[in-house]
Amino acid sequence: MSETSNGTDSDMPARSWKYYAAHPAEIEPMQEICRRWAGSNAPVSEQPAVITTNCRAAAFAKSQLQLTQ
Repeated sequence: MSETSNGTDSDMPARSWKYYAAHPAEIEPMQEICRRWAGSNAPVSEQPAVITTNCRAAAFAKSQLQLTQ
């Protein structure tokens, strides 16, 4: 387990960009988790797939929301 993980990161549900677009208040907390993982010394192969999926979905939703403002 990564030193950045509190044991619950990989327990989160996978979300789509549409979910984050509909729940924009959840983008920043997800991006904080993404930053913790990105800044860790853990190999990318140890990052749970749900983290990768949610990081990409949150980033895309944020960009889509900025385009529509």
